[in-house]
Amino acid sequence: MLRLVLDWYSRRPGTDGRALFEQGARWFSEGRLSSQFLPRFRGDKLAEAHTHTDGVVGHFDIEQRSEVRLRKGATQLLVLEAKLASRLSSGTTRAPGYDQAARSVACLAHVAAEAGVAPGSLSSYGFWVFAPQKRLGEFTSLATAESIKAKVRERVEQFGDDKIEWYNGIFLPHLESMSVGTMAWEDLLSAMESEGAGTGFRQFYQECCTYANL
Repeated sequence: MLRLVLDWYSRRPGTDGRALFEQGARWFSEGRLSSQFLPRFRGDKLAEAHTHTDGVVGHFDIEQRSEVRLRKGATQLLVLEAKLASRLSSGTTRAPGYDQAARSVACLAHVAAEAGVAPGSLSSYGFWVFAPQKRLGEFTSLATAESIKAKVRERVEQFGDDKIEWYNGIFLPHLESMSVGTMAWEDLLSAMESEGAGTGFRQFYQECCTYANL
């Protein structure tokens, strides 16, 4: 469903005021975001792998193994997670409380910082979860700056003092400049229909919900 929606919006930049796509932006499905917590040495028991995303929107290039690299002069970087019946992952093997929202936002900050992007210089920057209206409440407490800040702090503390400078000097300023939240599929589809998308997308969405027993 997300791929259909992103393809539709990508052909209509600025549609309905949401501006999901800024001028010159692109989208990619299943892109990989680098992490501040990649292995420091062979057998690093605190490390994690790249984070996979349902969708990325913005000004970026895709490098080897689908890794997302922000372009010079970029103004947009959004990570979108699409949910129907599933939940956000609750954590990783080595960090059980480090959920998918916290991990994605930490990776966003890392990717932007690696590209030399200063906090506040991206006009469209953040993490959003799309989910059915009836399930939206399951995600709202996770997709908040407060929840993400606390969980990334816990992750950083696993490394002792090694990551504190990154957390205070890079992660927190980037988090403050991001938009983080949830959106109901139904609201997104209504906005598309108001712009002439027709009812086909909603019919497909309803079929998906039926298949998922929602």
